[in-house]
Amino acid sequence: APWPPRKPGAEYLRALDEQDAAERSLADAIAHAVAHPQQLVTTRHPSGQLYYACAFCSHVGEGHTHPVREDRDPAQLGERPVPIRLHVADACRAIEVALCALADSIAARDAIDPADWHGRTRAQRTAPAAARWLLARLGDGASCCPTHDTDRARIAQYARTAADRLDRVLGTGRTSAILPGKPCPWCGGDLVIHTESGTVMSVTCATGLIDCAAPIPFDVDRRARVWSTVEQLAALQRAIDAAERKRSEEEERAQRAEARRLQRAAARNRANAA
Repeated sequence: APWPPRKPGAEYLRALDEQDAAERSLADAIAHAVAHPQQLVTTRHPSGQLYYACAFCSHVGEGHTHPVREDRDPAQLGERPVPIRLHVADACRAIEVALCALADSIAARDAIDPADWHGRTRAQRTAPAAARWLLARLGDGASCCPTHDTDRARIAQYARTAADRLDRVLGTGRTSAILPGKPCPWCGGDLVIHTESGTVMSVTCATGLIDCAAPIPFDVDRRARVWSTVEQLAALQRAIDAAERKRSEEEERAQRAEARRLQRAAARNRANAA
């Protein structure tokens, strides 16, 4: 039934209710249309992924209720302004500082620097520039002052550290890890999974050519049996699942046998007591 009831004297109530509804709709429209400055905040999803949102609304970028900047060309694509991934920026800045400091340390030993590292401005002291200068120091005859083995080792160490940090931040590194609780179905050795950018590239069994009877080619260079194609990896997964089922069945049979043994022992004890 409609509210207020359709009876004499109730028309004014209905008119007030309709007026209130119209005023609420107008207020919502005004609140939605009022522009506010965009203020991006970083939020961490329960999965661990970082994302961005405006502190006043859920929209990201210009438009909607965010005024478009005057210096922005409307024909340009992409979110405006483009959010920055702060943890990536921090890693890049740390690598830049480390590489430039290493270049400063090595260049300080040169009486004459043919690459003119000392005279570079702040804008020229970037991570790529420092990396190119350090790489040149590793080449024969690249500078007037030879690079000692200690400096070569330092450059290699800095390069590995920088690459590892970027791989961790971007998730693009290569990793290898033993599959826990999943031994090779044919020899019982450790299976090692090799991933790149989170994608499984191969699985290896390093037991050996003779001791492991897995029906897969033996890679002489890696000295291991290697599963790398989609078909090979799928077959390996099926073999691992079958081996796990077999182990579970054997454990269950062993438990039942142990339970029967305990029951027989208890029965003998009762008979002896009687």
